[in-house]
Amino acid sequence: MSKPDDEDASVPKAAQALVSIPAGSLKRGLKLGAALLGAVGRAAGRRLIGDEADGGGESLAATLGKMKGVSMKLGQMLSYVDLQTPDGWRSSLSRLQQRSAPMQHEIVSRIVEQDLGHAPEVLFAAWEREPLAAASIGQVHQARLQDGTEVATKIRYPAIDRIVLDDLQNVQLMRHLFGMMAPKLDSEALMAELRERFLEECDYRQEAANQRDFREFFLSEPGVIVPKVHAAQCAERVLTMDLIRGRSFHDFASTASQAERDRAATTIHNFAFKSIFGLGALNCDPHPGNYLFTAEGVAFLDFGCVRRFSPELVRVWRSMVRSALERDQPRFREAVVQIGLADAGTRFDFDAHYRQYLYLIRPWLTGEAVSLTPQFVSQTYRALLVANPNRAQLRMPRELLFANRLQWGLYSVLAQLRPNLSLREPMLDILYERGERRPAPFTDSELERYQVLPGHSG
Repeated sequence: MSKPDDEDASVPKAAQALVSIPAGSLKRGLKLGAALLGAVGRAAGRRLIGDEADGGGESLAATLGKMKGVSMKLGQMLSYVDLQTPDGWRSSLSRLQQRSAPMQHEIVSRIVEQDLGHAPEVLFAAWEREPLAAASIGQVHQARLQDGTEVATKIRYPAIDRIVLDDLQNVQLMRHLFGMMAPKLDSEALMAELRERFLEECDYRQEAANQRDFREFFLSEPGVIVPKVHAAQCAERVLTMDLIRGRSFHDFASTASQAERDRAATTIHNFAFKSIFGLGALNCDPHPGNYLFTAEGVAFLDFGCVRRFSPELVRVWRSMVRSALERDQPRFREAVVQIGLADAGTRFDFDAHYRQYLYLIRPWLTGEAVSLTPQFVSQTYRALLVANPNRAQLRMPRELLFANRLQWGLYSVLAQLRPNLSLREPMLDILYERGERRPAPFTDSELERYQVLPGHSG
């Protein structure tokens, strides 16, 4: 999967030094720890003097932007998932969704020539030397094919797969902490899952295959845009697709009408769950920089981190959701065991888990419009991490690890759009065949009984 060990030797040392990506797990771990501690210290100091400006977020964003890899992905996550970070951090870190320290063009040109046989200025009819975006694994350049097609070309950073492995080595040191917090979790299996997904993301041939699959599946879906991949201009470190022109997430979220935001939120929500229950796959990186908004709908731009599910898991997952909506607690309990979240013969509180699960799927329970807010998302964290009586008993199957991004990533993104809508009917269309009997909406008295009315934590 990775390039030969002499890959770095093919890049001029002077140019490579300008990339400034620190290597080695110890060096990267120390640098990340120092950046986080420094930012926390600055935030605390500013609070003491009553100054909330920045709070250390600017320096943290700069450091993570230079580090790339999993460290930068952490910064991207902190920019849109509400984890009670210091004031100012999220706005500072949001730049990591699209822009960080770029590669020198000499390196970009060398990679394209090595992988595709020609320098970009020869291969393409037009090539923009200044990148459109610089992200955690690679950067994007605008170009034009010889036939006039406007394209966006992603170039992978040199040796980024080894940088990712260094970061994962530091994460590996935390597996004992995971074991103390949730003893039923198989930390070794979860680390293997992280390693496999993040290393796949470093191979643009795999991303191109993912993107083609999603494009074909959603080709006739109104409002969903998946850019076409141009295979002749793709390789392990180069990925070329149609250029999509649209509004950025933050521009759209701050200027679009309520109706436009509701429509876009529905599209993003349906894209995720139709992918799971129709394609058997989940695009696991929902951060705001991976969306563009056009008059035709929402463009989905990044398919590097994709989890594919077995047909059996999808079947049981569908049964679990349907049984929850149908108030069939015995069947729900059976599905929870089958999917691997709990053992049947343990002290697992299935009634509490059912109430908790209903809270997590609150937008699907009634036909009334529900406001998806950051407060709702924060309450789901509390339900899962603080007020969870099953925390010590809950298992996490390796195949479902990245599905947690639905609750912590997807809903955080949707909350930033401030939608007010009902997702029940779209979800029923995904879960049930046409003409199949569907469950009745939950009544207010049921929501009260199961503690899923606004203000309850589940």
